[in-house]
Amino acid sequence: IQQVFYDKERTKKNSEGPTLDGLKDGAWTYWWPNGTVKATGGYRFDVQQGEWKEWYENGNPKYAGTFETGSRVGEWSYW
Repeated sequence: IQQVFYDKERTKKNSEGPTLDGLKDGAWTYWWPNGTVKATGGYRFDVQQGEWKEWYENGNPKYAGTFETGSRVGEWSYW
């Protein structure tokens, strides 16, 4: 599991998820500096894949949709 932090003390997490041979591969989560979730979604060999959701810093939903090999497909919802 790879973890990236906003601060050198490693107390404010920026992102976290699995890697395979140095590439993002699997479910990742991103956070705003205030600690609320910014986005969740998957990667396959460092390319966005599957369902993605993103939120504004205040926690309200921003969008939700699906990526297929890095491209947006199907219906997307925006708020």
